[in-house]
Amino acid sequence: MQSARAHILPCIFVLYCVFSAPFVRAELLWPIDRPRQITGTFCESRGTRFHYGIDISCAGKKGFPIYAVDDGHVSTVIYEKWGIGYAVFVTHRNGLKSFYGHMDRFAPDVLRNTRVTAYEKNILDRKDFRVDLGEKDLAVTRGMILGYSGDSGIGKEHFHFELRNGDNVNLNPLKYGISVPDVSPPVFSEVRMAPLDGYAAVNGGIDEVSYNVQADNNKGPYRLSGGAVPRIAGRVGVKVVVYDRAGYTSRVAPYKIELHVNNAKTYEIVFDTSSRADARRMGLVYDYNETSGSRYTYYLYSRISGGGLLDTANISGNIPITIVAYDASGNTSVLSMQIRAERPLDTPAYVLTPNLKVGRKLRLNSSDSACMVEFDTRAALYDESITLAQYAPFPSPMQGLSVVSNVYDVAPSNLCTMTPANISIACNENSREKVGMYSLDRKSNTFFFVGNMYNARKKAFNARVFKMGGFFLLKDEIPPVIHSKAIVKARRGNGIKIKVSDIGHGLDLDAVTLRVDGVDVVWYYDFDYGYIEILPHNAIWQKGRHAITLQVVDLAGNKSEVKTIEYSI
Repeated sequence: MQSARAHILPCIFVLYCVFSAPFVRAELLWPIDRPRQITGTFCESRGTRFHYGIDISCAGKKGFPIYAVDDGHVSTVIYEKWGIGYAVFVTHRNGLKSFYGHMDRFAPDVLRNTRVTAYEKNILDRKDFRVDLGEKDLAVTRGMILGYSGDSGIGKEHFHFELRNGDNVNLNPLKYGISVPDVSPPVFSEVRMAPLDGYAAVNGGIDEVSYNVQADNNKGPYRLSGGAVPRIAGRVGVKVVVYDRAGYTSRVAPYKIELHVNNAKTYEIVFDTSSRADARRMGLVYDYNETSGSRYTYYLYSRISGGGLLDTANISGNIPITIVAYDASGNTSVLSMQIRAERPLDTPAYVLTPNLKVGRKLRLNSSDSACMVEFDTRAALYDESITLAQYAPFPSPMQGLSVVSNVYDVAPSNLCTMTPANISIACNENSREKVGMYSLDRKSNTFFFVGNMYNARKKAFNARVFKMGGFFLLKDEIPPVIHSKAIVKARRGNGIKIKVSDIGHGLDLDAVTLRVDGVDVVWYYDFDYGYIEILPHNAIWQKGRHAITLQVVDLAGNKSEVKTIEYSI
C-alpha cells in the first residue's frame, strides 16, 4: 500500500507527496552494540548540505559490533577516504535499504565474499573502492555482524546509520523503525525577526533583531525574555534557534517546527524524508550566518515563495505568534509571543534590485577589476541582490603568512544556491608562488584555505564555493612541522602514528616522502587527528632496530625538515 503525507506550507525539500514507502517492522534492530545515544540526527546542517542519517556515540572508542537491522543481502561494500570510510549497504526483502558507515573494519563474513576479496589491497591500503553485489552474493540475517565501529573517513569515532527507500530517498531512521528513549522536549533559545525589504522594519530599524527566550520555572511555554513585544512593519521573516537532546547530552536538530500566526498554522518544517538531490537546499532551511556546530537557526518562511512570512499590509495590531517544536519521540515545546503589527514604511529605507535570477547567469566585477564572481544558469533558487565590495588588505595574522590582495566580500553570506559560484582574484604571475585563496568569516574573525588553482591565461586564482563571504589571496611561507620524538614505541600489528601539522594551505598528501629502512611504505593521513599512520600490514615488523624517514610538504610547496624516527621490535 502506498503512504501519502502532504505538508502544504514547507520548503521544497520537505514537501513530500505520494511515493512508495516500504513496509518497516514496528522496530528494527538497534544497529550497534552501544547505548541508544544519538549525537547527530536526520537533516541536520553539515556545512552547506544536509546530514542524511543519524550518528550514534561511540565514546571515543573503536571496535563495537555493528548489526544488520533486518534480513536481506549486502548490496554494496565501499571505502571513501574523504567521506563515509568503510561502509556497507544492506537491501532488505521489503525494498528498504540500510547503510552503516565509518567502520574500523569489515566483519569476516563480508571479507570472505569473493567479489569483496578482489578489493583486498584497496581495503588494506585504505584506497577508495566500491563493489555492488547481487541478491544471492551475500545473504544477511537480522543481527548478523557487518563490521566494527571506527573513525574511517571524515569524523572522529562515531557510527553513522541511514535508511533509504527503493527510490534511494533518505528516510528519517527515528520515524522509520529506529527508536531511542527520549522524554526531553526540544529547547528554544532565541527568536530573530528579520526585515526582508526596504519597506520593512523591526522596532523602527532595518536590522534583524534577536530576542532571548525563557520558560517559566524551566517549564513551558517559552516566552520572549522580559515580556518583549516586537514592533514589526512590512514584510518580516521569523527565525528560531532551537535544538533537541534526543534522550542524550548532544544537541541535535528537532524533527518538526511549526509557525502559527493568529492561531492558524502558516509554515511547517518536517524532517521526514529527503532526496539527496536536494542536499544543497539546506540554506533554504538553516540560516548559514547563524548556524554552526550544535546551534541550529531555522527560517520559518520560504525564501522561494515567501510563504510563512509576516506582512503587515495584511495584519495589524497585536498578533499572537506560536512556534511549536517536536522531536521524533513526540515530545513538544511551545513558544508563545505577541507582535505589534504596524504599517509598512512609506518611503523605503533602501532599494535592492535583484540581479541573481532563476535561470540566468550573473557576473560581477570588483571596482578595481581584480575580482570576478560568476553564477551559472542553474545556481539561483530565488531572486536575490548580490553585491561585490572590496576592502583594503588586513594586517598579516602572523609571521610567514602575508595577505597579498584586497578582501572581496560577496553578500549576502547566507545565500543558498544549487551550484557553486566561481570566485576569481587576479594575481601577478611573477608573484604567485606560495599564494592561495582564502575565505574570511568576519563574524568569527577566522579564515580558511579554499584552493590554489591558478589560471595562467587569466593570471588569476579561481575557486568554486557554495558559501559566500570575504575572499582574498594569502602567501604561505610557513613549512609544515613533524611532531615526533626521535625514538618511538612500536607494537607489532599496530600502525605507527606520527603527528604532523601545517598552518596555512594545508598538507600536500601527494608530496609526502615516507620510508622505513629506505623502502617506501603504505600510509594513511587522518585528517581529524592530524597524524600520518604507517599501516600495520607493511613489512616493517622484523626484529631489530628500524629507521623511519619522513618529509611532508604543504600545498604552497613549503617543505618540513627531513626527520628520522627510530623504533625497535
